[in-house]
Formats: sequence, structure tokens, C-alpha cells
Amino acid sequence: MKKAIIDAGLETEDLVERSHVEERYEEALALQPREVDQSSSKAKGMAQAAALKKKASEAPPKERPPAQNESGWWRMEDLSKAFKKYSEDPSAPEANYFMGKALQMAGQADQADEQYSLFYDRCVAIHQNRDKALKFYEQKIHILKKKQAKTLLRGAEPSVEDAKKLEDYEMMAACLPRVEAERAKRRKKTCVVA
Repeated sequence: MKKAIIDAGLETEDLVERSHVEERYEEALALQPREVDQSSSKAKGMAQAAALKKKASEAPPKERPPAQNESGWWRMEDLSKAFKKYSEDPSAPEANYFMGKALQMAGQADQADEQYSLFYDRCVAIHQNRDKALKFYEQKIHILKKKQAKTLLRGAEPSVEDAKKLEDYEMMAACLPRVEAERAKRRKKTCVVA
């Protein structure tokens, strides 16, 4: 009995009474592989499952993607770097945009909407009205698209940083009418007829 317990990898030092030894022996027997008729389909399925489980446990752990995101999509590190850049000038509308984006990624939609609203207000204040602010971001988008087209014509890949900038300017341009529509919807809901 003791050999079967040790072979199963169970401790024997704490066993004092015979009843404890018998219980541990039953555990050891339960842990030992059972001989199964290898010709049955159930046995084959169990063997395949065991092989897959062993293969999965031997596979190296998944590596973290490289720091430079090649797809052009933002990651949290990229967002925090961008926000730090704009937080030096808190009156810059882009600081509010990046803060809103960070809050949105964190699942805090209400606070994100407040930051997007501040972004809208600051853009309108700087550019005198929404249309001029929208035109400003559309010009930035046009310049970056031209730059990417020239890069592609030369046979090179567009830079990841330009892809991120382009995405941001497109999102900033889309944010302006969206905030305005949200405000109009809120005004409709709160309007009281006297």
C-alpha cells in the first residue's frame, strides 16, 4: 500500500492509523491511470484529449505584442503618452479629447462625454465656430492622407505614427457634430412647455 501511495505522489508521513492509510491508498488508486481497451472509440477519444492537453501544457506562453502597434490602433500606453503630451497645455482641446478617449476605454462613458464636450467647447472658442473647427481637422486629415499616398507611391509603408494621427484627427472631426447632436437631444428631453 505504501508503495502505491508514494508512486501516486501522496504524502505518507502524516499517516498514523490504519484507517488513514487505507483512505490514502484509495486516493492513490484513483490517481493511477487505468488500463483501458485501446480499440474502443472512447479510449481513442480519451487518448487524443490527453495528448492535446499535454501539448497545450507544453506550449510556450503567449507573448505580449510588441510595444509598437503595427495596426495603427491605439493601445492604452499610446493613449497615456499622447495625453501626457497635451496635458502640458491644459487649454488645448486635444487634451480633453485624449482624456475623453482614455475614460471611454476605461468604461467611464459619462466622464468621457464631459471631456468630449469640453473638447467641443474649446475647439469652438479657438476657431470661432463649429464649422471652422471642423474644417481645421478636415485639413489635417487631408494633409495626412496626401502624405500616406505619397509614401505608398514611393513603395514604402506608411508610418504607424501617421496612421494613429490620422485616426485621431478623423475621430476629432467626427466628435464635433456628435457632441452637437447629443446636446440637441438633451435640450429636447429637458425642454418644458409652459
